Amino acid sequence: MPMTNSSLAATYKNFGELYDAGVDIVTLLESLHSTERNKEIRTQLRIVIQEIKRGNTLAGAMAKGKFLPAFDVPAIQAGERSGTLMRVFEALSKKYEIRAQAERVIKAGLIKPISLLAVGLFVLPFPDLFNGKITLAEYLITSCGIFGAFMLFVILMFRFNRKAAFDVGLADIRHRVCMAIPGVRGIIKMTALENFVSSFAHLLDAGMPMYESLELAYRTSPDRSIRAATKRILAQIKRGGSLSDAFALEQRFGPQIHAAITLGAKAGKIPVLMHRQAAELNRQIIDSVEKLSKYVPGIIYTAVAIYVAIKVFGFYSKQFKGLEKMLEGA
Repeated sequence: MPMTNSSLAATYKNFGELYDAGVDIVTLLESLHSTERNKEIRTQLRIVIQEIKRGNTLAGAMAKGKFLPAFDVPAIQAGERSGTLMRVFEALSKKYEIRAQAERVIKAGLIKPISLLAVGLFVLPFPDLFNGKITLAEYLITSCGIFGAFMLFVILMFRFNRKAAFDVGLADIRHRVCMAIPGVRGIIKMTALENFVSSFAHLLDAGMPMYESLELAYRTSPDRSIRAATKRILAQIKRGGSLSDAFALEQRFGPQIHAAITLGAKAGKIPVLMHRQAAELNRQIIDSVEKLSKYVPGIIYTAVAIYVAIKVFGFYSKQFKGLEKMLEGA
């Protein structure tokens, strides 16, 4: 199973501290391999170590072993080229600390909808149980079965989401599937934009030139609109246009990012302002998820209440009709 956001934050932090202390990469990885309990991660580390010993770069070895997210490999590659690997490790550690915090908020936000869904699954068939249409065993098997299947689906989705961070192909599939789900399209678009902006900032932090940073950042984005917009920006820059003017023409990035690019270009602080934009986008994503988690329970509660009311009304209507017939017969 791939590492969680919390594990990635800790791993990059350890990498940075040990690398800063003068520990060479192979020794660092061998130390991690000896203490790692997860068999899959141990196998990945072994592949990375073997690749480095064969003369491959750290970024190339990481890509081959799929030990770290595919979206981080360009930043590590840039850090190796420019000698700023320590800064890259620190930036990536902060990035995953923020994402781990966001993930905790999302999971906490799911508790109420899932709890209400569980209540709904057990309440909905209760009128049929009360009417004698189903047995207690059928009631429990159906309700528990549906809830169990739903929870399995949620767990598998979280696992797939984690694996997609390590594979560009899976990330593309995830993006397309999620974009088709009503109510979450805006969140997915914001997430893709946050990924692009943070990747761009990390590549600049690593000392990579502006043009190459933009090129690598868009290549790791699963969002087609971001890829298309960035290609047009790169073409504009190639023709001699300024970065600020090129971003101004693309609505996909919005006025906030354009303003940050303009101000950053004047002050020579584009990476700093891009990190701020990524943090702001991350905050907006968390807010949107929290709003959605409050909105969904209301829908579930209303649907369950209406269904139960209809069932109860139908039950008592039948009882009154039966009573009327009995009275007429008497």
